[in-house]
Amino acid sequence: MTHPDELFTKPNLEAQVDLENPLVLEGHLQCAAYEMPLQPSDNTYFGSQMLDIAEQRMVKDTGGYYHCHPRFRPQPWRHVPIRDIEDDQYLIVDTTNQRNVVLEELEPSRAFFTVFEGLE
Repeated sequence: MTHPDELFTKPNLEAQVDLENPLVLEGHLQCAAYEMPLQPSDNTYFGSQMLDIAEQRMVKDTGGYYHCHPRFRPQPWRHVPIRDIEDDQYLIVDTTNQRNVVLEELEPSRAFFTVFEGLE
């Protein structure tokens, strides 16, 4: 260890997760649902926006449980930035037969990797 004094004398940074930010919340919901399906009463833990995001962006089964959306699988945590949320977004649009359907929104740091990965 080159600078032990830095480790043992400086205050630790506190991790802060803004669960009021829907971009942050969705990532955490997708990861949580991958581990164990979410149910409506889980809004106790995730806040009032949980049900809206779950209804719009997750897969609901016949029992009323929400599962991780397939586009996040098999490793949903790779889609959750832990450093920051970027302001800019790229839209992935399906223009087949002039449909113009938005398939996904991506941050610039992930857009080219994700699009390239999807073309394989």
